[in-house]
Amino acid sequence: MFRIYPGFVAAVLVCLLLAPFTGVALQFDSVPQAIRFVVTALALQPAPFNGFSGLPYNSLNGSLWTISYEFRCYIFALVAGSMGLVAKRQLFAAMSIVLVALTSLPLPNTMNGAVAFFTGYPFDMVRFLAAFSVGACFYLYRDRIPLRGDIAACCAAMLLALTAIETFEVAAFVVFGGYLIFWFAFAVKSPGISRINGDDDVSYGVYLYGWPISSSLVYFLGVSSPTLLIVLSLPLAYIAGYLSWIYIERRFTSSKPLRKSSVPNPIG
Repeated sequence: MFRIYPGFVAAVLVCLLLAPFTGVALQFDSVPQAIRFVVTALALQPAPFNGFSGLPYNSLNGSLWTISYEFRCYIFALVAGSMGLVAKRQLFAAMSIVLVALTSLPLPNTMNGAVAFFTGYPFDMVRFLAAFSVGACFYLYRDRIPLRGDIAACCAAMLLALTAIETFEVAAFVVFGGYLIFWFAFAVKSPGISRINGDDDVSYGVYLYGWPISSSLVYFLGVSSPTLLIVLSLPLAYIAGYLSWIYIERRFTSSKPLRKSSVPNPIG
């Protein structure tokens, strides 16, 4: 949680350095405008500048808008834990079911800007909270949820069927897609994949820099093949994630060992 801020601010600064080369004229006409930019960055909001003009989505970093929602999910976990909901996993599961059900409703995605600055927009916030809480349920019930290939196959079939229905696509991805992610992570043994994020947690940095790296490849080098874009951007994003972890995030991450949980590991 504590590495979110420094990693985010560093990514914003990198994007600002990149901005003049992508068709953006950076101007801070007044001190209040500069202060507003700093406050916006500290509130985990993306820089209010477009970039990579001419591309279908001309944003300097189209991933950054989700980070404030991730931070709110951590706050949600903190509040839920302080209320004892995590210790009473049945209550937490019931709350998660409600959140998943809410993703099927046509919630508004508009709100007073000052309020949304703190709470996020209802439609987006519910989706993120549903995914976050279901992931937490997989952890809380890891001694009860079997990770088996036959169940994974059923989940894959349900995922394919329900994502074709707009009303249920988020719920299907969160529940059935969530199972597939955990099944693959724990039941499919791959030493090579396990080492990717083993000693050095590059995941956050990969997410922060994947967008500007892939957009730069398209904008500056004219890469148009999706396959080539993946081949080129993945290692570069990994390197950026590694540098972000080593030089920025790790310094703000507690070095204290985590207390072992009394709940057993996932069953296969």
